[in-house]
Amino acid sequence: EEINYAGSAQLKVDQASLLRYRKISDKSGEHYQLVFSETPFYAESGGQVGDKGWIRSGGHSIEVMDTIKENDLILHITKQLPENIEGKYELEVDATRRKDAERNHSATHLLHAALRSVLGDHVVQKGSLVAPDYLRFDFSHYEKISDDQLERIEALVNQKIRENIPLKEQRSIPLGQAREEGAMMLFGEKYDENVRVITFDDSFSKELCGGCHVSSTGVISYFKIIQETSVSSGVRRIEALTGRHAELWIREKTRELQGIQRMLKSSGKVKDQVRHLLQENKDLKKEIDRLKEKAASGKAGELKSKSTAHNGYNFLIEKIELSHAKQLKSMLFELEKQLNPAVVFLAASAGEKAQLGLIISKDILTEQDWNAGQLIKEWSSLIKGGGGGQNFFAVAGGKDRSGLDKAVQTAREYFLN
Repeated sequence: EEINYAGSAQLKVDQASLLRYRKISDKSGEHYQLVFSETPFYAESGGQVGDKGWIRSGGHSIEVMDTIKENDLILHITKQLPENIEGKYELEVDATRRKDAERNHSATHLLHAALRSVLGDHVVQKGSLVAPDYLRFDFSHYEKISDDQLERIEALVNQKIRENIPLKEQRSIPLGQAREEGAMMLFGEKYDENVRVITFDDSFSKELCGGCHVSSTGVISYFKIIQETSVSSGVRRIEALTGRHAELWIREKTRELQGIQRMLKSSGKVKDQVRHLLQENKDLKKEIDRLKEKAASGKAGELKSKSTAHNGYNFLIEKIELSHAKQLKSMLFELEKQLNPAVVFLAASAGEKAQLGLIISKDILTEQDWNAGQLIKEWSSLIKGGGGGQNFFAVAGGKDRSGLDKAVQTAREYFLN
């Protein structure tokens, strides 16, 4: 008996016989695959996930964890076998889960049609996932979809939902007839001679499909796009929710917005207030950076007195403490500027981090075969880190502050001996 998987599909059969079974052991553990004489379960296919539910007999119940198809057989995945192999069984699909999947599957058809209406006829399905809790739809398109376009697509789908368009299902019709009637077909896809066509308004959505669908679009209730991303070159992806899952998502976002309003202690426009806070934060960061630069300049003035003149150059090789790692670079350039021609090497601790920095005046490099990048790369092992740079300037970061003294000693031996 052929099972009807459309919106009016059976969710339960009472007198099914177990025809065959097998035990499978894989990385997920041991489980059984059961084949029955008839079943209301939909097997994973065409992007729609398989049904879950129960097998019952004589007061004994077994959970069906998934349903898949193999060699045209519907396999029910369970953790155990029924007690009476020869008995008759009641098979019942998890109705709530199935109906949620039906909403999402029908919504993908409406979404496909809406995408073509808003973006153009070049849009073609490239893949999909129809789960009970959300839907994912991949399609051909050459650029990111704008917020305005997404709003129009979502609005068009919801308009078709409100129109409560009845499902038109054509079973086992010739492929040629389906093509003549304008049913959407995927390029390169192989189809049987006879196909099933699902239509929601002959002038809007007509596609070949073997999955589960609602009896009319109003059953979907509501459609909400939650994300639009790129999958690969020329392929975009939309993720969306329908029915109660869309309602829960909107409720959660509303609570978040209300929570932000309470934090801001205002009933005004949150967007304007957040924009103001972001600008204020940006201005404060600039002020902090300015103060750090000023502090680094002051510290550089203190360090300048510790420099040593040697062979016509000024050398400053010291271990220091910094309040922020970003201070090292500005301090090195400030000291080199004040001591030019100079070699400045600083071994700094900033919080839990260790840093090494070396700057050599360019005039010195015309006379000496020194390379800051190579030296820092070599000495960074002393602080268990890594780094490098150019011949005149280089820095390194590491996690071992105990190596800073050794780094200072090494630099002094290299430059001053």
